[in-house]
Amino acid sequence: MQLLARLTSPYGNVVIRRDEHGIPVVEAQTRAGLYFGQGFIQAHDRQIQTLLMKAIFTGRMSELLRADESSVAIDTYMRRYRFSADPEREWEKLPSHCRANLQAHADGINSCLRGRRLVWELRVAGLVREDWGWRDTLAIGRGFGFVGLADGQGTLEKWLMQLLCHGTTLAQLRALFPSICDPDFSDLYRKVLVVNELVPASVRELRPVPALRSSNNWVVAGARSASGAALAASDPHLDVNRMPAIWQEVILSDLDVSFAGVGLPGVPGALIGRTQHLSWSPTYSCIDSIDFRIEECRGGRYRRGDGWQDFSKRIEVLKLKGGGTRELVFLENENGILQGDARTDGYYLVENYAALYDCGASDLEGTFGLLDAKTVRDGIACVQKVKTESFNWLLADATGDIGYQMSGRHFVRPEGTSGLLPLPGWEERYAYRGFVDGERLPQASNPPEGFLVTANDDRNGYGTSRPCAIHMGSYRKDRITSLLAGRAKWTAADMGAIQTDVFSPHAEALLERFAVLIPDGPNGRLLKSWDRRYTADAKGAVLFERFYRAVLRNTFGRLAWGANVVEHLWDETGIFAGLYHYFDRVLLEGGEPWFSKSQIDEAAKNAFAEALDGDCPTLAQTRKIRMGHLLFGGKLPSFIGFDGGPVFIPGARASICQAQFFREGGRDVSFCPSYRLLVDMGADHILTTLPGGATDRRFSRWYKNELVRYLKGEYKRVRLPSRVARAD
Repeated sequence: MQLLARLTSPYGNVVIRRDEHGIPVVEAQTRAGLYFGQGFIQAHDRQIQTLLMKAIFTGRMSELLRADESSVAIDTYMRRYRFSADPEREWEKLPSHCRANLQAHADGINSCLRGRRLVWELRVAGLVREDWGWRDTLAIGRGFGFVGLADGQGTLEKWLMQLLCHGTTLAQLRALFPSICDPDFSDLYRKVLVVNELVPASVRELRPVPALRSSNNWVVAGARSASGAALAASDPHLDVNRMPAIWQEVILSDLDVSFAGVGLPGVPGALIGRTQHLSWSPTYSCIDSIDFRIEECRGGRYRRGDGWQDFSKRIEVLKLKGGGTRELVFLENENGILQGDARTDGYYLVENYAALYDCGASDLEGTFGLLDAKTVRDGIACVQKVKTESFNWLLADATGDIGYQMSGRHFVRPEGTSGLLPLPGWEERYAYRGFVDGERLPQASNPPEGFLVTANDDRNGYGTSRPCAIHMGSYRKDRITSLLAGRAKWTAADMGAIQTDVFSPHAEALLERFAVLIPDGPNGRLLKSWDRRYTADAKGAVLFERFYRAVLRNTFGRLAWGANVVEHLWDETGIFAGLYHYFDRVLLEGGEPWFSKSQIDEAAKNAFAEALDGDCPTLAQTRKIRMGHLLFGGKLPSFIGFDGGPVFIPGARASICQAQFFREGGRDVSFCPSYRLLVDMGADHILTTLPGGATDRRFSRWYKNELVRYLKGEYKRVRLPSRVARAD
């Protein structure tokens, strides 16, 4: 191993080496020393990502980087949700050992930063150099659970309301999204002055902030494993059109524990991976943690009963780089944060986020505790403390047990409501009633089938609350379940074939439904004979994608909202990327109140005629992505090598190996495996692959060292180290 650093810290001596794959190996005598070393290596190997995450989530881009309008827009958005609010209160909640870990992590970052200049990319960008504080870490942790997760739910809920405002009936909306059970306030919705989405395009274009909406994970009990030990697999689907990769692989070892897996730069702890006792991994749980109310405003006040009340006024001051300040004013009441200017009389939305207050400390306590957890039961107790991040956690321990626990927060819903549509804020029956207890969230352990699977699907049946108002369907989960059930015994390596599976149940279902409408001809025969796999040479995948877009345009476009609306949703939003299975239900089952079966058949017939016309390239010829550098993506000549690619990534929206590419809020977004992990709890290693490399240093051998392996669907073996020997 290559020695990177020997550090003397207030938490004991720390040694950092780099293994044969470039992964940093941190060894310490104390747990706080371990986090000191993790902070050091984050600032050493991923400094750009770490420091940009701080500037973004603390709402200080215009102070630390540049004082232009796009930075002010980013800061306004981040200050709106108060990710930096009340850090001292959260600090006081932390047990003393967690405070030590949090402070040690900050000290480790500063130890690296103080010992050298900022990397030249940040100096060119003009980033102001300053010390890291534990408050910065808290802000990143809170923001990480919102941007790309909860904020997407809020955008969706606005869209649903706007559908009702523009002619979609409540009956149609209920048929599309069956969880909607709310009263019909369509007349009220038409009066609401809707402020455009408050996530500016500039926020979406900042590559350090990943879109975290999709993933697979599963665990297999020891009884279904060839080794007799529990198995685990994880592949979080996030942005991959960026360099370096989102995750940072790391190996940690102290007197009590050894860990191998990944963490997130700027945050202490091990988010996905395993120790000698336990493995764990999260996927997005689709908890509905955003709710809206409607307030009637007059003269800057809001109505309650027969009178009018003042909003609470929160003032945030932005310091501008180069001098000057800008004052931001947010109006709040018991229903949340006002969207709009209450001085103009009318109806406005007020937004509430379940993790807006009183969160952060318990999340850290829970994730810190995972390193010491010995059993699945211990791990479940840890992740139940996580309130900010809405995740499905799967766990497997060395005894062969497996378990599942959802984390996060959602509101207690008023009777007869779904949480998806805004409610009149002045009606007492719709007042907030607190949060659902974590013990009521979905959970399971050691099921009779011997495995557990999550893939952003409906998890409501696993708990006594109903946190998932809208989810991402069951195509991927059903495919994984079918494959796992098809073999009596599994190995970790065998499960790699599941992670790289590119068969599309979505394409299979739709082509089976409309098979008789596929016209004869070269492209028609090609589509019929296609094996439903999204491989590089697949022409059938291209024809199906043409058909699917056309049939949505011919139904929900021409027969409902207008073809231009569907084209916009496809080209500039993630609606069809995440919610396609809801539209599939209408196409597959037909019937009122949307379209008759004959209308759908006619639309599909015309869609095939459009899709099968002309020459057909391979999937690889139509899909090549460039992996842009965090700061210089697309701005420098390709031969310099800051960007990766162009590369082809196999898969589709519904395949286990998901591969989706679209634009949202002005940003190119991808849902692809951002890390692959395979674990056998009876072995002394893990199998992994990462779309990038260990470091953000362009001219390091470790900048893109993993990319070729990732694109081939291959894995490397990462050894779980022995625990550190006690000092004499």
